[in-house]
Amino acid sequence: MNPKVSVIAPVYNTSKYLEEFLNSVLFQSLKEIEIICTNDGSSDNSLDILKKYAQKDSRIKIINKQNEGPGAARNDGANIATGDYLLFVDSDDFLEQNALETLYNQIKNDDSDIIFYNVNYIYENNTKNKIDAIAPYKARFTENCFDIKDAFDILYDTTALSFKMYKRDLWVNKNIHYTSHLLGEDSLPYFIYLANCKKISFCNNHLYNYRRHSSSLSANISNKYNDLFDIFYICEKALLETNQGENLISSYLDNRIRSFIYWYGALDLKHRHDFYNKVKKVFLYINQAYGYDKIKNSECINEFKKIISMSYFEYRLLNLTKTFLIVLKSHFI
Repeated sequence: MNPKVSVIAPVYNTSKYLEEFLNSVLFQSLKEIEIICTNDGSSDNSLDILKKYAQKDSRIKIINKQNEGPGAARNDGANIATGDYLLFVDSDDFLEQNALETLYNQIKNDDSDIIFYNVNYIYENNTKNKIDAIAPYKARFTENCFDIKDAFDILYDTTALSFKMYKRDLWVNKNIHYTSHLLGEDSLPYFIYLANCKKISFCNNHLYNYRRHSSSLSANISNKYNDLFDIFYICEKALLETNQGENLISSYLDNRIRSFIYWYGALDLKHRHDFYNKVKKVFLYINQAYGYDKIKNSECINEFKKIISMSYFEYRLLNLTKTFLIVLKSHFI
């Protein structure tokens, strides 16, 4: 009998957190599961920990390979998964004890292709902050299950593959896979999976504990940001090849424009000039290919127009002036 859920985790030098992750999965209230861990060339004792646990519990499967990045490691896990549903978990995070049973029961009962759920952020001082990741859905829908065509705009607000459970048959049949990029590698599978969904569920429970620490990939982007531009064109092409491509493109463009603006602010100052020029090139392409009509978010349109028409120094000066005026105004209020 196939497991009900396959938990897939890339493992790369996470020995500090690995046992907590493994325990959180092994002691789930849902027992009919498999845990596929891809050791992605770790140089610490992560592999030894995996082997120790696998000797005690046959539900753990280990893939050991040279380092290729988290995308390839997740692909390897998904390729051998046999569960009805897939859950991707980072090996420095951990699940609540009833997470898999709660998600499995609901997605099964709703007959959905994907289920979204809430998350706890765990910070380096061990404080926990509950994040209502599904708030946009609750604000729009009174039911916990809905047709994907009604919500592409809010569904494209995030691309994180965690905090969701997927139907394996759909994942396999549509050849969903990660790219090999180190930043944004989860964009392609997320966008393409949603483009092939019909029905979506959301769960109010906070079931995933996500560590926010300085060593995460997303916290160190300065030497990886070129990935974002490769992925933009890869996803655009793949989306337009799906049946929902024309319906999705506006939401996709809004998502990517907002993402580029966010990463511009997150980058160290020494990288912003180069990043800005590359963003401008993409925005000029979007303007030529689609025009303003395809961009629905008003904030996106405003920044989009500024970046198209301004040099980096003009844009930076505008933002510095705006910040100065805000600070000045607050000083006199």
